[in-house]
Amino acid sequence: MTVCLPPPIVLVPVPPPIVELHKDTPLPALLPNRATPAVQYIATPYLTAAQIRFVKDKSFLAQTVALLASCNQSQADRLSCLNTLIELSHIIHDVTAHVPAKTFIEGVSEHLVSRIRPIRVAAIRVFAAFATSAALVAEMTALDVPLFICRSLEKGPSTRDPQGEEHLEAMRFLQHVITRYPALVHRGIVQSLIALVEAPEDDICHLQCLELLCDLAVQNTQVVATCNGLSTILKCVIDPNFECMMPVLTALVVYLLNDECTRKYIRLETHINLILWPLSYYFSGKSHSEGEYTQGGGTTTKDKQRQGKSLAVAVLSESEKRLRKNQYRLACEFVRLSLCSWSGLICLSSGSFGVRTLVHVLLVPVEQQLKEMIMNTVFDLFRIPQPSPDAPYSNNNRMAAVLTLAGQDTIPPKPHDTLLDNYHAALLMSFLQAGLLEVLVELSKRPRLENTSSKEISFNTKATVLLGEILLLTTKFFPAAHCAKLQSLPTLVNSAATNYQNQQRSRAISVVTNLHVHARIKAAQGEFEAGVGLRRDPRLELIETVKSRMDFSMGEEQLLLRLEETEVIAHKDGKSWRWNDVIELLEGPLVNPAHTEAALKTPFFKRLIQFYKPKEKLFSRLPSEERNYIYQRAGQQMLRVLVKMQEGRDLMVEEKFIAQIVELLKLEVEACEEDAKGSSQEKGHHRSKSVGGPDKQKVDKESRFFDKANLLKTMSYAYFALLGTLSTCVEGVAMLKQHGVFQVLSTLTTVSNRDDLSAIIMRSLDYRWREARDILAKTMNSSSRPARFRATKFLLGLLRLKIEDFHNWGVSLLIQQLEDTDRHQRVAREALGVLDEACEDEQCLAKSIELVDEPQHLLAFGKFGRNIVLRFLSQESGLAKLDKNNFIENEMQHWFTVQNCAYIQSLEAKLWKDLSSNEWKEVRETDSTTMERDCLPPHLYGQLAKTESGMERLRKSQHFDDFFQMATNPSVPSLQRRAAIMAMGQIGASKLGFTLFASSGALPVIINLAETSPDFALRGIAFYVLGLVSRGESAATLLAQYGWTSPQSSRAHVSVPNNITSAKFLKVPECKFEGGWAANARGGAATDADLFIKDDADAPAVDAASAAAVVSPTGVISTSAPSTTSAATSPLPHARNSSTEKTSQAEILRTMANTGNAVPTAHDAAVKLLIRLYERCPSEFHTPSLVGGMLQLLATYKFPLKDRRMLYYFTLDTLPAATSVQPQAHITWLDCRRAMAAGPAAQVQRNHKHPHRKGGAAETGILPPSNPPPQ
Repeated sequence: MTVCLPPPIVLVPVPPPIVELHKDTPLPALLPNRATPAVQYIATPYLTAAQIRFVKDKSFLAQTVALLASCNQSQADRLSCLNTLIELSHIIHDVTAHVPAKTFIEGVSEHLVSRIRPIRVAAIRVFAAFATSAALVAEMTALDVPLFICRSLEKGPSTRDPQGEEHLEAMRFLQHVITRYPALVHRGIVQSLIALVEAPEDDICHLQCLELLCDLAVQNTQVVATCNGLSTILKCVIDPNFECMMPVLTALVVYLLNDECTRKYIRLETHINLILWPLSYYFSGKSHSEGEYTQGGGTTTKDKQRQGKSLAVAVLSESEKRLRKNQYRLACEFVRLSLCSWSGLICLSSGSFGVRTLVHVLLVPVEQQLKEMIMNTVFDLFRIPQPSPDAPYSNNNRMAAVLTLAGQDTIPPKPHDTLLDNYHAALLMSFLQAGLLEVLVELSKRPRLENTSSKEISFNTKATVLLGEILLLTTKFFPAAHCAKLQSLPTLVNSAATNYQNQQRSRAISVVTNLHVHARIKAAQGEFEAGVGLRRDPRLELIETVKSRMDFSMGEEQLLLRLEETEVIAHKDGKSWRWNDVIELLEGPLVNPAHTEAALKTPFFKRLIQFYKPKEKLFSRLPSEERNYIYQRAGQQMLRVLVKMQEGRDLMVEEKFIAQIVELLKLEVEACEEDAKGSSQEKGHHRSKSVGGPDKQKVDKESRFFDKANLLKTMSYAYFALLGTLSTCVEGVAMLKQHGVFQVLSTLTTVSNRDDLSAIIMRSLDYRWREARDILAKTMNSSSRPARFRATKFLLGLLRLKIEDFHNWGVSLLIQQLEDTDRHQRVAREALGVLDEACEDEQCLAKSIELVDEPQHLLAFGKFGRNIVLRFLSQESGLAKLDKNNFIENEMQHWFTVQNCAYIQSLEAKLWKDLSSNEWKEVRETDSTTMERDCLPPHLYGQLAKTESGMERLRKSQHFDDFFQMATNPSVPSLQRRAAIMAMGQIGASKLGFTLFASSGALPVIINLAETSPDFALRGIAFYVLGLVSRGESAATLLAQYGWTSPQSSRAHVSVPNNITSAKFLKVPECKFEGGWAANARGGAATDADLFIKDDADAPAVDAASAAAVVSPTGVISTSAPSTTSAATSPLPHARNSSTEKTSQAEILRTMANTGNAVPTAHDAAVKLLIRLYERCPSEFHTPSLVGGMLQLLATYKFPLKDRRMLYYFTLDTLPAATSVQPQAHITWLDCRRAMAAGPAAQVQRNHKHPHRKGGAAETGILPPSNPPPQ
């Protein structure tokens, strides 16, 4: 009999007025009194017939359940009753108010073992609809209802169910239970999810199952750990089938490692190695005879054959190699993402795994591509840009081209006080402990690979670049004593000083030379402070000093000889001149005015000026390519030399160099104005022109020197840089004024449709002069929104470059931009972000307080406006302006109760986002509001602690004492403790606040938390707070007494332990492992044999001797005794000689247990034996006692999905068909439940029938632990 299940009823709301069901009975009259507390109903616009009947007769629900439990109902009637219950679920909130929970569950559960699929689906829908209370879900768990629903969960699409409806309904039920009642999840649900996740080839919602398993691992870690589900989750991290969930899985692992209450379920080294094993698995794709490196790495096959040792070469196919490489890549990505959090950084830095594995694999002879992955991971972790093939020492080119701000479109980085400094300091400590410096030295000395392309940078060059960058980071984050020890590099120096092994010595000397070149380049780019850390080679400095003196004192005859060598005097072909010699003369001897005067008597400067004159079309028509930058560099240096002397200025006037540029700029202004007028007229006006009109228009277009096409394709854009060079000195500014350059440039910045001109003009000028500032102010008032936005953002670059007197003119421009009329307020938000950073400077902050009349109005601008208001509190004048309407008192109360925790949450979320993403690699034009800056946002208590009035308010409020009590109380939630520590650190960061901080004894408390706290997030915040309070001299002295020190550099506020190689900060405290199956087993004398039911009439539990061979949670056969036997040696039950002899159910259950054996031979033998047993006595497989034992077997131990389906097939899926005599199957749910309740395990179940503790297996009623977990 085939019965079709209708879809679930969806009640569509009907807008008012409410539709009446009967003429005289409106809907409100049918609903019961809402004041009755015992029963709650869900109001709906209209009711179905079944719902109306229930409203009139409350016993209708009990009658329906009784009909389901009756044996005389047909399948169609049963389906109808189930659909009625689904309808009633829309208006019944608590079913236990009308029917006892056990009666309801027993009545519906009978249909979970039905042979008819629509009835099973309807029963699952009923449970999902009524599982709205913890009491009902607990009763369902105690009665093992989830064991039967898991059977439906594991069913895939079939010919009768192509859409997998039964599986989807079971998935909805499990999702509902896991989401709302994670503490009541049955152990069988976890085992079923694990089986589905580990069989992604079936493609039945394995991603959704993994999501549910992860959700349950967060809310109920114990039940997942005791089922060995954490190992499944960790294996999925490097599974290419789950690559889309890899960041989520990594975040879950980091979460579990953070706190001791979840970390106790993880064996740190064992479980983490489930992810990192590809990094130490070395394989080869070549044949055995080629002698490749194999697993274990370090000795070749031929060498071991000579030693007489046998070796199994790991020769993999192409598909297997592809899989290994993907796993290798995912393992590297896991390390990168894990190290972006404090918990991941501390755990991976402790022990011989994690960071140490990542570092030392670089020395293992594996494929170069795999080592490149690890090297790129280290570059990304420290935010070091990848070196390019044309690095200054990758092709023996010692000249580094350093572009100025005028030639770039990027904002210079923030010079100090970044959030990432403390993280990078801890990360550097971790890698130094792992031996990164020694490994990089060894890699740098290795020869270049022969197969490396000339367009690719070699691996040893990358190692040298990374070594140089790491040494610079040690200078920034560690004190001088640490730097002196780390930067000595004894291995490298010894190799360079030895007199033997000439090749090794030569390579070592090359590495030392390259490191000096790298330090010189970084010094030129301002990467580290002068006089701190890495210094230039004194010999190189001496050579440059002697060279500059020789150039300055060069004789006139020698100078003329050098001028002739440039070939500028010989001919006028500029492309044939020796430009390197020209630049060397301009930057060397010609800096001397006497030499310049002598050169002016020759045609040298005159021909150079003629080469750059725009109308000559020599320099101006060169293509805009990087190789032509040398001409721009020479031209700028030429103007610097000439503008310093009156004869040079006269020569420029005589040659009309500036006059020609101004003339072309004016032509561009006229052309732009004509274009603007022409675009406003109708198209018919252009069609009425004379025949000569188009020719004249074409000529005018060709004569435009600074149109968009020329600026993009030719070097004509460099003329703005040349004018900017003249604006860097007083004499040049006077010449520009004389020729009216500033007036023309000011006009060009406001012409329509030429935002490119305003951008290049803005980046070319020197803003020490009022004329350049006026041009910038005019650009900020332009009608073009992109031009205003770009000019506002350009102020951020000027602020970070510390332009002179910025607080007097830049702050007023920013405050003016807050009133921008942009509809999207993008310009105003950008100005607010720049003003927020500007207010970190005391002078800019004082000017802002002076210009802003009502600071509270800034709160309407959101986060940046609130930050500026908080910064106003750091000065007495700003605090006086805000001391109105109890604003400060209300704000302090708001921060103490709410905002303090929100601050730490936003700070941690921002750190994770900044560290885990690769946005820092992208160089694009972005406003400072969308691209979050990595500076520390202002804190209310930190700003108040900077003034006497603010400190008086803090002492009066006694908030600091409350924060101290929160930080020292382990029972306080971790978030509140971290927020309290951050507030204390913000107060102690100021000079006035540190007095209160030190007198309260907070420093030793925070140091102890940073070194020994089991909460790693709390440990990371404490480490950051130590860096905050280390700025003052008194703080540094006090920190030194506790074994902590600060770096010599003033650009980083970091405090590190004196012994960075063995610091407690990066050690994981020991904790007892509680995630094992045995550790959470039942207390008492019950053994594993109690799970199985003997096939006697009374159905008692079998004795331990007859069922001693059982399987462990991992599928390996063991015994109840302390000693265990492997599945390969454990004897399998043999078939009896006589087919008439009855097979015991204990033998069948032992065979079922052996099907979960991980050894293929034992597994295959068990499957064959099980088939023979089924063929001999199929009726034994359909008895309630065996089905119950099989279900508990699946709920207790781990079985692959195919084996679980096989066991379902032999028991539940092959039930005999119904007959007229027996309308139901031979087996019912109640029979199975009674059989399972007959053993000793049932007594333990009854003791834990209503678990309300939050934990693992104790709540399932299957394996209550002897030591239940705490609340």
